[in-house]
Amino acid sequence: MFNRIECQLEYVFLEDCPEFAALSYVWGDPNDKVRIILNGKEFLVTRNLYKSLEFLTGVHNDGEKMLYWIDAICINQTNVQERSGQVLRMRDIYGSAKLVFAFLGDSSSELVPSINM
Repeated sequence: MFNRIECQLEYVFLEDCPEFAALSYVWGDPNDKVRIILNGKEFLVTRNLYKSLEFLTGVHNDGEKMLYWIDAICINQTNVQERSGQVLRMRDIYGSAKLVFAFLGDSSSELVPSINM
């Protein structure tokens, strides 16, 4: 049985310099889906994304609100035009994040903070 993950989608402008973390992860099997609650409704995500969300929930369990940019949630994956436009902005998105987490899948079983260079 999985823990219940609940998220709220918020629209922000990168130009307003919001404080957020970004998540990069291996998508894994696109047919292996798990339900989360997004804006009060069921939303399917890959099992790898779910595992990374579980970890992030544990990191920020103090009740403080944290914004995350996660491609599978923040980009409408069924809209090719939106997806293409967001891919062009990924350098800016990841570069503007206060922190970037990378989830490498089952073999890693943990998120690793990125290294600033």
